Amino acid sequence: MINQKDITALIITSAIKNIPEIRKNMYAISKVSKDLDFIEDTLENIKSYSGIDNFVIIHDFKIDSQYSIMHNKNLLQIKKKFKFDLLTSPSCLAMPSQLTASNAFKLGIRQIKSKYLLFWEHDHLFIKKVNWNIVSNSFRYGGKLIKFNRSKNDLNSKWHLQKELILEKGITNQLFESKHNDLSETNFYCNGPFISETNFCKDLWANINYEIPNWNGSFGGFIEGPVNQKMLEEQLNQNEDQFRQKYPLFVYGEKFSDPIVIHRGNYIPKYKFNLFSSDTYTNIPRILKHKLFNLLRLIKNKA
Repeated sequence: MINQKDITALIITSAIKNIPEIRKNMYAISKVSKDLDFIEDTLENIKSYSGIDNFVIIHDFKIDSQYSIMHNKNLLQIKKKFKFDLLTSPSCLAMPSQLTASNAFKLGIRQIKSKYLLFWEHDHLFIKKVNWNIVSNSFRYGGKLIKFNRSKNDLNSKWHLQKELILEKGITNQLFESKHNDLSETNFYCNGPFISETNFCKDLWANINYEIPNWNGSFGGFIEGPVNQKMLEEQLNQNEDQFRQKYPLFVYGEKFSDPIVIHRGNYIPKYKFNLFSSDTYTNIPRILKHKLFNLLRLIKNKA
């Protein structure tokens, strides 16, 4: 059985994102990071549902953002209570979050000395207690990483059909039945919550063809993109046994299992204005749409 004391939770947090490949002239401000109790709730949730009590928090800190400055003050205040390790990955608003968040990931994993890590973006919560028999068995069966499912485990592939689904239908994120009880398997890496052997995760993030990208496409966002592109390249040019031996990735729960974690992230758009940029005027309908949506929600809440 894996001992929770051999696991460090690596938590990545940020108060504001710049995602120009999705929408120019807009920042995304984290709703939850404004709340002083937000990180406390996250830490207490992980402790209560998993028993993990060793935390490293990395702040993707935008040095020119009031939201990041406020979030950093909150983190320093909470640190006195929980005594976690807090590291700062400096960036600025002009830098795309595809780059800055991934850089925070890499800074964080260099600090992990334990055999295993729990990777956790700040806006997730457990909704069920972790069954450590399931987690331990996944590693006993040769796994190197187990993802906690954020949605029901609806299978969309079979072991022998993976390449065909990629080449004929472009289905890259595949979930298929495992021969082991209480587990599913996958061919796809995701930044959602997972437990991994620390050295395996380090190698996974380092074994890529491209540098961390300034794009968000079919292979996923942040460090997901280069990792999944490299994994798919190897999957399409190896037999399945070779691929699975190198990338033994499990998913928590068997087919149709309900999720064990939820994603509670929500962001408020904040638009940038430049009178000489056509993007400013393109954003006006979007701004009015958000204003109307918020007004209707306010009226509904008061009714």
